[in-house]
Order: sequence, then structure tokens, then C-alpha cells
Amino acid sequence: MKSTEANSSHLKKRNSSFDMTKKDKKKDKKKLRAQVKSRFYYYFWAFMALTVFFGQLYVGYGYRLMHGSMLDLMDKVDGVLLHKGSSSYKNML
Repeated sequence: MKSTEANSSHLKKRNSSFDMTKKDKKKDKKKLRAQVKSRFYYYFWAFMALTVFFGQLYVGYGYRLMHGSMLDLMDKVDGVLLHKGSSSYKNML
């Protein structure tokens, strides 16, 4: 009788330690899954930050081109309107 009790208690201990490893594995899987989500989260936001940065560069470059075009246009308009010899608007300009 005592030997069967000893065997059953030994098996219970053995099974409980086996169950603990299963639980630990499940916890590790959950942790790993959570870490994978956070890794993709950081990749996503890094990509978004780079996208915004390069978008700002693109817009800034466009404004620089527009500024150059506006300066050229103002030089042309200035030459046509203000330096015209005969004008019907003598004292208005």
C-alpha cells in the first residue's frame, strides 16, 4: 500500500512539474506573440516617421522651386509694367 501511495505521489509531482512546463511554454508563447506585435508596432511607426520626413522634404523642395518661379515671374512683370515708355496710366503706377 505504501509503495502505491509513494508511486502515486511521485507521479503527481512529476505530472505537476510537467504541467508547469506546459504553462510556462504557453506564457512564453504569449510573451513572444506580444513581443512580435510590439516589434511590428515599432516598424510601422518608424516607417510612418520616415514617410512624413521625406514628405516634408518633397514639399520643401516644391516650395523652393515655386519661389524661384515667382521671382522669375516678378522680374518679367516688373520689366513689362514699370519700365514701359508710353503708358495710358501716367501717374497711377
